[in-house]
Amino acid sequence: MTKQRESALLVMSDLHIGKQTPSYDHDVATVRLKAFSKKVALIHELLSPGYDFDELVIALLGDVADGALIYPTQTHYQSITSVREQCEVASDLLNDLLLEQADVWGNVRVECTPGNHGRLDKRMSEGDNCDLIVYDRLSLLNRDERVSVVLPDPLHDPFLRKCNIYGHGFLCHHGQSINFWNGMPHYGIDKRVGKWKTHIDDWEVALFGHFHRTSFADKKRFSIFTTGTLVSDDEWALRQIGEEASNSWWLCGVSPKHATTWKYDLSNVEG
Repeated sequence: MTKQRESALLVMSDLHIGKQTPSYDHDVATVRLKAFSKKVALIHELLSPGYDFDELVIALLGDVADGALIYPTQTHYQSITSVREQCEVASDLLNDLLLEQADVWGNVRVECTPGNHGRLDKRMSEGDNCDLIVYDRLSLLNRDERVSVVLPDPLHDPFLRKCNIYGHGFLCHHGQSINFWNGMPHYGIDKRVGKWKTHIDDWEVALFGHFHRTSFADKKRFSIFTTGTLVSDDEWALRQIGEEASNSWWLCGVSPKHATTWKYDLSNVEG
Protein backbone atom coordinates (compact mmCIF):
# COMPACT_ATOMS: atom_id res chain seq x y z
CA MET A 1 0.00 0.00 0.00
CA THR A 2 1.35 3.40 -1.04
CA LYS A 3 1.09 6.02 1.65
CA GLN A 4 -0.43 9.40 0.85
CA ARG A 5 1.97 12.32 1.12
CA GLU A 6 0.71 15.06 3.44
CA SER A 7 1.64 17.67 6.01
CA ALA A 8 -0.27 18.51 9.18
CA LEU A 9 -1.40 21.97 10.26
CA LEU A 10 -1.87 22.82 13.95
CA VAL A 11 -3.74 26.08 14.58
CA MET A 12 -2.91 27.47 18.06
CA SER A 13 -3.89 30.74 19.69
CA ASP A 14 -4.78 32.49 22.93
CA LEU A 15 -2.61 30.71 25.48
CA HIS A 16 -2.63 33.89 27.59
CA ILE A 17 0.37 32.79 29.64
CA GLY A 18 0.24 34.81 32.87
CA LYS A 19 -3.55 34.98 33.06
CA GLN A 20 -5.35 33.56 36.10
CA THR A 21 -8.90 32.25 36.49
CA PRO A 22 -10.35 29.83 39.09
CA SER A 23 -9.08 26.91 36.98
CA TYR A 24 -6.16 28.38 35.01
CA ASP A 25 -2.72 29.85 35.60
CA HIS A 26 0.76 29.36 34.12
CA ASP A 27 1.30 26.10 36.07
CA VAL A 28 -1.94 24.69 34.67
CA ALA A 29 -0.84 25.82 31.21
CA THR A 30 2.36 23.80 31.62
CA VAL A 31 0.42 20.64 32.44
CA ARG A 32 -2.08 21.19 29.63
CA LEU A 33 0.53 21.80 26.95
CA LYS A 34 2.39 18.62 27.87
CA ALA A 35 -0.86 16.63 27.75
CA PHE A 36 -1.87 18.29 24.48
CA SER A 37 1.50 17.45 22.92
CA LYS A 38 0.83 13.79 23.69
CA LYS A 39 -2.60 14.02 22.03
CA VAL A 40 -1.05 15.43 18.85
CA ALA A 41 1.46 12.58 18.88
CA LEU A 42 -1.38 10.07 19.20
CA ILE A 43 -3.09 11.53 16.12
CA HIS A 44 0.18 11.03 14.21
CA GLU A 45 0.31 7.43 15.43
CA LEU A 46 -3.31 6.91 14.36
CA LEU A 47 -2.77 8.27 10.84
CA SER A 48 0.79 7.16 10.10
CA PRO A 49 -0.18 3.76 8.57
CA GLY A 50 -1.82 5.60 5.66
CA TYR A 51 0.12 8.87 5.46
CA ASP A 52 3.74 9.87 4.85
CA PHE A 53 4.06 13.24 6.61
CA ASP A 54 6.54 15.86 5.41
CA GLU A 55 6.14 18.29 8.30
CA LEU A 56 3.96 19.72 11.02
CA VAL A 57 3.16 23.39 10.42
CA ILE A 58 2.05 25.31 13.52
CA ALA A 59 0.10 28.51 12.87
CA LEU A 60 0.68 30.43 16.10
CA LEU A 61 -1.91 33.20 15.99
CA GLY A 62 -1.10 35.40 18.97
CA ASP A 63 -2.14 36.26 22.51
CA VAL A 64 0.50 33.76 23.62
CA ALA A 65 1.33 36.08 26.52
CA ASP A 66 -1.43 37.81 28.48
CA GLY A 67 0.34 41.16 28.27
CA ALA A 68 -0.18 44.22 30.44
CA LEU A 69 -2.40 47.32 30.55
CA ILE A 70 -4.92 45.78 28.16
CA TYR A 71 -7.72 46.72 30.58
CA PRO A 72 -7.53 48.65 33.87
CA THR A 73 -7.90 45.74 36.33
CA GLN A 74 -5.82 43.17 34.41
CA THR A 75 -3.15 42.68 37.10
CA HIS A 76 -5.85 41.39 39.49
CA TYR A 77 -6.47 38.49 37.09
CA GLN A 78 -2.90 37.38 36.50
CA SER A 79 -0.59 34.74 37.97
CA ILE A 80 2.38 36.52 36.32
CA THR A 81 2.21 40.31 36.14
CA SER A 82 5.67 40.85 34.63
CA VAL A 83 5.54 40.88 30.82
CA ARG A 84 9.18 39.79 30.68
CA GLU A 85 8.45 36.73 32.83
CA GLN A 86 5.34 35.92 30.77
CA CYS A 87 7.48 35.94 27.63
CA GLU A 88 10.15 33.75 29.20
CA VAL A 89 7.65 31.16 30.47
CA ALA A 90 5.70 31.14 27.19
CA SER A 91 8.77 30.69 24.97
CA ASP A 92 10.16 27.94 27.22
CA LEU A 93 6.84 26.05 27.13
CA LEU A 94 6.54 26.38 23.36
CA ASN A 95 10.13 25.29 22.80
CA ASP A 96 9.49 22.11 24.79
CA LEU A 97 6.39 21.42 22.67
CA LEU A 98 8.30 21.98 19.41
CA LEU A 99 11.07 19.58 20.38
CA GLU A 100 8.53 16.93 21.37
CA GLN A 101 6.71 17.32 18.05
CA ALA A 102 9.94 17.23 16.06
CA ASP A 103 10.53 13.76 17.51
CA VAL A 104 7.08 12.77 16.20
CA TRP A 105 6.73 14.49 12.79
CA GLY A 106 10.39 14.87 11.85
CA ASN A 107 10.10 18.52 10.76
CA VAL A 108 8.22 21.36 12.45
CA ARG A 109 7.64 24.83 10.99
CA VAL A 110 6.14 27.61 13.13
CA GLU A 111 4.38 30.51 11.37
CA CYS A 112 4.11 33.38 13.89
CA THR A 113 1.44 36.09 14.03
CA PRO A 114 1.02 38.47 17.01
CA GLY A 115 -2.21 39.23 18.85
CA ASN A 116 -3.76 42.25 20.51
CA HIS A 117 -2.75 41.21 24.06
CA GLY A 118 0.85 41.53 22.93
CA ARG A 119 0.62 45.26 22.41
CA LEU A 120 2.48 47.29 25.00
CA ASP A 121 0.92 50.70 24.28
CA LYS A 122 -1.40 52.00 21.57
CA ARG A 123 1.08 54.79 20.82
CA MET A 124 4.03 52.46 20.27
CA SER A 125 5.07 50.71 17.06
CA GLU A 126 3.14 47.56 16.16
CA GLY A 127 6.52 45.83 16.22
CA ASP A 128 6.76 46.47 19.96
CA ASN A 129 4.58 43.52 20.83
CA CYS A 130 5.29 40.95 23.56
CA ASP A 131 4.03 38.13 21.32
CA LEU A 132 6.82 39.10 18.94
CA ILE A 133 9.22 39.01 21.89
CA VAL A 134 8.04 35.45 22.63
CA TYR A 135 8.59 34.47 19.01
CA ASP A 136 12.03 36.10 18.87
CA ARG A 137 13.10 34.32 22.06
CA LEU A 138 11.65 31.04 20.75
CA SER A 139 13.75 31.44 17.61
CA LEU A 140 16.87 32.07 19.71
CA LEU A 141 16.15 29.09 21.98
CA ASN A 142 15.79 26.75 19.04
CA ARG A 143 18.95 24.80 18.28
CA ASP A 144 17.26 21.91 16.47
CA GLU A 145 17.67 21.86 12.69
CA ARG A 146 14.34 20.03 12.39
CA VAL A 147 12.50 23.09 13.75
CA SER A 148 12.12 26.41 11.94
CA VAL A 149 10.46 29.51 13.43
CA VAL A 150 9.21 31.90 10.74
CA LEU A 151 9.01 35.45 12.13
CA PRO A 152 6.99 38.36 10.73
CA ASP A 153 8.75 41.50 9.59
CA PRO A 154 9.04 43.62 12.77
CA LEU A 155 9.31 46.87 10.78
CA HIS A 156 5.81 46.56 9.35
CA ASP A 157 2.42 45.89 10.91
CA PRO A 158 2.33 42.07 10.99
CA PHE A 159 -1.41 41.82 11.73
CA LEU A 160 -2.01 39.70 8.61
CA ARG A 161 0.36 37.07 7.26
CA LYS A 162 0.21 34.47 4.53
CA CYS A 163 1.96 31.10 4.70
CA ASN A 164 2.21 28.34 2.15
CA ILE A 165 1.88 24.55 2.33
CA TYR A 166 2.28 22.64 -0.95
CA GLY A 167 1.33 25.79 -2.86
CA HIS A 168 -1.88 26.31 -0.85
CA GLY A 169 -2.11 29.76 0.72
CA PHE A 170 -3.22 30.21 4.33
CA LEU A 171 -4.08 33.66 5.70
CA CYS A 172 -3.06 34.02 9.35
CA HIS A 173 -4.73 36.76 11.40
CA HIS A 174 -5.31 37.01 15.14
CA GLY A 175 -8.77 38.49 14.60
CA GLN A 176 -8.72 41.68 16.65
CA SER A 177 -9.68 43.91 13.71
CA ILE A 178 -12.93 42.01 13.03
CA ASN A 179 -16.11 43.79 14.12
CA PHE A 180 -18.81 42.06 16.16
CA TRP A 181 -22.39 42.19 14.92
CA ASN A 182 -25.10 41.69 17.55
CA GLY A 183 -22.50 40.09 19.82
CA MET A 184 -21.40 37.54 17.23
CA PRO A 185 -18.18 37.69 15.20
CA HIS A 186 -19.14 35.29 12.37
CA TYR A 187 -20.87 37.85 10.15
CA GLY A 188 -17.94 40.23 10.50
CA ILE A 189 -15.47 37.42 9.74
CA ASP A 190 -17.39 36.40 6.59
CA LYS A 191 -17.54 39.98 5.29
CA ARG A 192 -13.88 40.73 6.01
CA VAL A 193 -12.56 37.47 4.56
CA GLY A 194 -14.75 37.94 1.48
CA LYS A 195 -13.13 41.36 0.89
CA TRP A 196 -9.65 39.95 1.47
CA LYS A 197 -10.37 37.30 -1.17
CA THR A 198 -10.94 40.12 -3.66
CA HIS A 199 -7.79 42.07 -2.80
CA ILE A 200 -5.27 39.41 -1.68
CA ASP A 201 -4.15 36.78 -4.17
CA ASP A 202 -3.24 33.12 -3.85
CA TRP A 203 -4.88 31.82 -0.68
CA GLU A 204 -7.59 29.28 0.09
CA VAL A 205 -7.94 29.11 3.89
CA ALA A 206 -8.23 31.85 6.55
CA LEU A 207 -7.09 31.13 10.12
CA PHE A 208 -8.22 33.15 13.16
CA GLY A 209 -7.72 33.19 16.92
CA HIS A 210 -8.97 35.96 19.25
CA PHE A 211 -12.60 34.81 19.62
CA HIS A 212 -11.77 31.88 21.92
CA ARG A 213 -14.23 29.74 19.92
CA THR A 214 -13.49 26.80 17.64
CA SER A 215 -15.45 26.86 14.38
CA PHE A 216 -15.19 25.90 10.72
CA ALA A 217 -16.98 27.37 7.71
CA ASP A 218 -16.69 26.02 4.16
CA LYS A 219 -17.47 28.79 1.67
CA LYS A 220 -17.57 28.57 -2.11
CA ARG A 221 -14.25 30.38 -2.64
CA PHE A 222 -12.48 29.74 0.67
CA SER A 223 -12.76 28.11 4.08
CA ILE A 224 -12.43 29.66 7.55
CA PHE A 225 -11.08 28.19 10.77
CA THR A 226 -11.34 29.93 14.13
CA THR A 227 -9.49 28.25 16.97
CA GLY A 228 -9.99 28.21 20.73
CA THR A 229 -8.08 29.10 23.88
CA LEU A 230 -6.06 27.32 26.55
CA VAL A 231 -7.86 29.33 29.25
CA SER A 232 -10.73 27.71 31.15
CA ASP A 233 -13.36 29.64 33.15
CA ASP A 234 -12.91 32.30 30.50
CA GLU A 235 -15.32 35.18 31.07
CA TRP A 236 -14.22 37.11 27.98
CA ALA A 237 -16.12 34.82 25.60
CA LEU A 238 -19.22 34.88 27.80
CA ARG A 239 -19.16 38.67 28.02
CA GLN A 240 -18.36 39.38 24.37
CA ILE A 241 -20.06 36.53 22.53
CA GLY A 242 -22.45 35.09 25.10
CA GLU A 243 -20.96 31.59 24.73
CA GLU A 244 -18.43 29.57 26.66
CA ALA A 245 -14.91 29.46 25.31
CA SER A 246 -13.70 26.46 23.32
CA ASN A 247 -10.78 24.70 24.99
CA SER A 248 -9.54 23.17 21.76
CA TRP A 249 -7.32 23.83 18.75
CA TRP A 250 -7.53 22.58 15.17
CA LEU A 251 -5.22 19.88 13.81
CA CYS A 252 -5.71 19.44 10.05
CA GLY A 253 -4.28 17.59 7.11
CA VAL A 254 -2.95 19.31 3.97
CA SER A 255 -2.10 17.43 0.77
CA PRO A 256 -0.50 18.56 -2.50
CA LYS A 257 -3.98 18.49 -4.09
CA HIS A 258 -6.20 19.79 -1.28
CA ALA A 259 -5.77 22.63 1.23
CA THR A 260 -7.68 20.61 3.83
CA THR A 261 -8.15 16.85 3.85
CA TRP A 262 -9.00 15.86 7.45
CA LYS A 263 -9.48 17.91 10.61
CA TYR A 264 -9.64 17.26 14.35
CA ASP A 265 -11.10 19.69 16.89
CA LEU A 266 -8.56 18.59 19.48
CA SER A 267 -9.16 19.37 23.17
CA ASN A 268 -6.29 21.11 24.94
CA VAL A 269 -7.50 20.44 28.49
CA GLU A 270 -7.17 17.35 30.63
CA GLY A 271 -9.06 14.17 29.77
